[in-house]
Amino acid sequence: MKNLFKVLLITCLIFTVSSCEDFLIEQPKSTVTADDYYTTLEGLDNGVKSAYSKLRGFYGSEAAFFMTLPGTDIWTLGFGGITNLPDLGLYSANLLGSNNLITRIWDNFYEGINQCNAVIQRSENISEGNLNRLAEIVGEARFLRALFYFHLVQQYGDVHFTLEETVGVESEAYRTPIAQIYEEGIVPDLQFAIDNLPPTTEEWGRVTKPAAEALLARVQLSLGNWSLAEKHAANVINNYDFALVKPYKDLWDINNQVNSEVILAAVLNRCKN
Repeated sequence: MKNLFKVLLITCLIFTVSSCEDFLIEQPKSTVTADDYYTTLEGLDNGVKSAYSKLRGFYGSEAAFFMTLPGTDIWTLGFGGITNLPDLGLYSANLLGSNNLITRIWDNFYEGINQCNAVIQRSENISEGNLNRLAEIVGEARFLRALFYFHLVQQYGDVHFTLEETVGVESEAYRTPIAQIYEEGIVPDLQFAIDNLPPTTEEWGRVTKPAAEALLARVQLSLGNWSLAEKHAANVINNYDFALVKPYKDLWDINNQVNSEVILAAVLNRCKN
C-alpha cells in the first residue's frame, strides 16, 4: 500500500507540473506600451480599432441625444420631470460644465482624439510592409479625429486643439478658435481620408471614402460653403451604391440594420475574435 501511495503521489506531482506549464508562461498585457505595440501594421490597425470604440460613447448613448436635441426647435419637454433633464432642455441656471452628460462626451472625444493622434504620429516610423494599407489606416484615424473635433466644435465652440499625441500628464488646455480647428484639422483630415480610403469595405463599420465625403459635405454646409457641400453630397448620392430603403418602415426593422442607406455604422464590436 505504501508503494502504491508513493506511485500515485509521484503521478499527481507529474500531472501538476505538466498542467501548470502553460499557466506559468506569462504574457502580461498590462505591460504593453505604445512604443512596443504601435510598430507594425497590425499594431496600428488595432490602435485605430480602439479609436472606433469612442463612436459608441456618442452614437450609442442617451448622452448624445440629450446634448444635441433638447433646447432646439424640434424638441418639446415631456412630463417626465427630472428624467427629461430640464437643465439641458431649458438651458436653466443649473446647467453647468460639470454636468455628467457634458463631461462624459467631452472626455470620450478627447480620448478618441489622443488615440488617433498616436496612430497617425507613429505611422511615420513604419516604412516597410503594405504601405497602401498603412495609408488606409491613417485615413481611418484622420477621419475619426475630424469627426470627434467636428462634434466638439459643434457642441462646445472654441476648444482645446492638438494634433500631437499626449504621452504624459498635461495640466493646461487652451481654447482654439473654431475657424482654426476647421482649417488645420477637420478639413485637411477629411480630404486625406477621401484621397486614401477605399470606396467600399468588407468589414461593416469601417470608414470608407464615401463616409469621408459625406462628412466633408456636412462640414462645408456648417461653414456656409454651399457649392462645396453640394458637390460632395451629390457625389455620395450619385456615384456610390447607396439608396433609400423602401418601404420606409423597414428602416426600423431590427433585422435590417445592414442596409443600403447606411454610409457609416457605429457597430457594437470593431474587433474580430
